[in-house]
Amino acid sequence: MKRLLPILAIFALAACGGAPPDALTDEDLALADPSWPDSLPAANDGYPDLGDPCRLLGEAEATRPFIDEGAELVGCRDPRDAAMIDGARVVGEVDGITLVSVALPQPPPEVVEDPQAVEPAARLIACTGRGIEGPARCTVTVERREDGTSQLNIQFDNGNRRTLLFQGTSLVGADSSEADGSASFVLDGRRDFDRTIVSYGPERFVIPHSLLPSVPVVRGQPAPPPTPPVDPLAALPPSE
Repeated sequence: MKRLLPILAIFALAACGGAPPDALTDEDLALADPSWPDSLPAANDGYPDLGDPCRLLGEAEATRPFIDEGAELVGCRDPRDAAMIDGARVVGEVDGITLVSVALPQPPPEVVEDPQAVEPAARLIACTGRGIEGPARCTVTVERREDGTSQLNIQFDNGNRRTLLFQGTSLVGADSSEADGSASFVLDGRRDFDRTIVSYGPERFVIPHSLLPSVPVVRGQPAPPPTPPVDPLAALPPSE
C-alpha cells in the first residue's frame, strides 16, 4: 500500500490541473531568484534562452550609462556565464552583477538602385521607313551594355522596331532579321555636327549625340571639319 501512495499523489496533482515543470509564469520566474538586485530591472526568463542564468536588462538609473542603441544590455551574476554569451563584451559591474553588451544583428544593407538598371527614359527622334511614308517620329530608349556599347531600342509609330548599336558616338551595328528583310540591308551612318544620320535599307534615323555617352576629348587633336547641311531623312550614298 505504501508503494501506491506516490503514484496516487501524482494522479491527484494531474486531476487538480497541475502544470508541467516548464510552464512557469512570470511570478514563478521572479520568485525563483529573489536575490537579484532591485537596481537592475531584468527580464526573468533567462538570456539568451529560457532558464539561462543571465538576464536581459531594461533602462534604469544604474543601467543607463551602459545602454547602447545598437546592443542589448545583459546582466550575469557569474562572469563565467557572461563569457559564454556569443559576442558579449563586458562593460561594467553593478551590485555584484556583471554587465555585458551584446551587439544586435546589423540590418541588411540598404538597396540602392543601379542608375543603369532604371528603366531608361524614352526620347523622340526623326525617322522614316518600315511602312511609314514621309518623315515621322520614333520612340527611342538607350541602354548601356556590359561591353561598353550603347543599345538604342527604336520603335516606329506602327509598332515596328529597330535596334542600333553605338560605341561612343560611332555607329557600329544594327539588328537584322530574315523576317523583315533587314538581313540584306546595308547599314551606313554619316556624322552631321552633333548628330549621326543612320541609313539602314529603307529606314532613316537621326540620332542626336546627346542621347549617347560623352566621349573624352583628346587634347591636341584638330576638330573635324564641318560637313555641309544635309536632309537628314534623305537617302545616303553607299559607303566606300
